[in-house]
Amino acid sequence: MNSPRQAGWRTGAALGIDDGMRVRLGERTLTNKALSQSVLRTVTRFYQSADPEVASRHVPPLRGAEPAPLHTFLAELVLPYARKAWADLQQEDHGVVRFEHDHCLKMWALSEPVIPADFLLLDEAQDTNPVVDQVVTAQRDHAQLVMVGDSAQAIYGWHGARDVMTGFDGRQLNLSRSLRFGPALAAEANRWLTIVGAPLRLTGAPDLKTYVRQVRAPEAILCRTNAGAMVEVIRQLAAGHRVALAGGGEALGVLGHEVSDSRR
Repeated sequence: MNSPRQAGWRTGAALGIDDGMRVRLGERTLTNKALSQSVLRTVTRFYQSADPEVASRHVPPLRGAEPAPLHTFLAELVLPYARKAWADLQQEDHGVVRFEHDHCLKMWALSEPVIPADFLLLDEAQDTNPVVDQVVTAQRDHAQLVMVGDSAQAIYGWHGARDVMTGFDGRQLNLSRSLRFGPALAAEANRWLTIVGAPLRLTGAPDLKTYVRQVRAPEAILCRTNAGAMVEVIRQLAAGHRVALAGGGEALGVLGHEVSDSRR
């Protein structure tokens, strides 16, 4: 699980994708590097899903090949390698595809596990992958399910997650009073909840003093999205500041490596 990361095209080569491969696909030429990335992204979309097998719906759309006939042709190219990659991941000690936690989770889900519990709590339910949702809801016959989350804080849609509370058939209770901050911060939070169209409104603890004010020289900047984080990093570097990215930087690092690999 802690094996070193390697370029996607190297993994593709290990799966049998020829280095000199070139395929015409609509208005673009599909290279071995692009095909390798499509294969790995297909596997990613599969293990995030609740589906039992790798299928054409897991093949991500490719720019310049959006029409259905082209996507069908793309799927015919990608699926044999994607299925080979998934089979390779079953080889615990000598596989060529880098094994990660999400692969282990998918394999566990495919075993149709029964969790021996009377109550099952799913936290951060606004960011739940279909594979996790499938495992949790399958326990409903013998366990009481409790989902906790905040739809306004959903941030992992890019990773295949969705807000499973919206379709959950259960009693809804709002936890709207906070014991962490006072009315001033609650009022500011409610202003932003109104802007994003969230129905929830917060109440602060009346005995807690909190302050909302502008900071001219902040020591930390909170960002909601990866794009926002990168904008702030670039802005602070341009201003001559030393910058550290804390929390969630792994996804940006992977993206940066993939962009670099695609240019080689």
